[in-house]
Amino acid sequence: MEEHVLFWLMDLQIPDLNFEFGKANFQGNALITSRQLWSLLRGSTVRSCLIGPGIVLGNAEALGKPVRVEERIGIIIFDPTEMRLDDPTPLVNIISPEVFDPLETSNSKEIERIIENISVQKGKVLIPEELTKIKHRAALPITMGREVSLIKSKVRLVSGVDRARFVLGGKHRAVYGPLAKGLKERKFHESELTKVLKADTKKLEKFTRKNIEPDWTIIEQYPKISSKSDAFEQFLKEYQTVLDTIYKHKEAFIY
Repeated sequence: MEEHVLFWLMDLQIPDLNFEFGKANFQGNALITSRQLWSLLRGSTVRSCLIGPGIVLGNAEALGKPVRVEERIGIIIFDPTEMRLDDPTPLVNIISPEVFDPLETSNSKEIERIIENISVQKGKVLIPEELTKIKHRAALPITMGREVSLIKSKVRLVSGVDRARFVLGGKHRAVYGPLAKGLKERKFHESELTKVLKADTKKLEKFTRKNIEPDWTIIEQYPKISSKSDAFEQFLKEYQTVLDTIYKHKEAFIY
């Protein structure tokens, strides 16, 4: 597989999520790095999965009191059929996925804007382009006109790594900050320092062998899987691959 890692940002709303302190309704975000969206097979059960260092950040309500949640994760497992039941699927322009950005360090491009000014004047006035004139008996005439001008402006274009920095460093800094800090301090170095978020079964458990069902199969890796390897070994190997890739290209992920 090509050496690359993507940021995956997800909105989460999980009722009765099982934390260490008990069950609580959770609402927040997850930001996880993963090479791709994996498909899991276990008997007749199919799930989607993201594997790599990540952060779950949000609020939970336990015993009627709000609790701030921040957890390091290494896996998210979820049922794709439970996502976006009411919301429309977002569309992305893959031909020109550029965004405007005020950062001065980005590339600039000059564009032309047409500005239309609509004006309303009373009395006898000269207007460049007259749209309509209303004249009442014994009153000043009212004239509505339009003036069109062409203005050249410079805009900033950002793509790739710069776009990720702009998005994550702005609105989503709250969830990206702990991820970057954890990577810098090597808090993701051991998978056991992270947890597995099982959104489908509403569990948040440590990333250890006893919490990974051994008969999960990563479908995309199936031809390469040894008959002796269990799911934990597959997940652990993939987690380490993502972590190594991040540190190899840390200038693109840790900033």
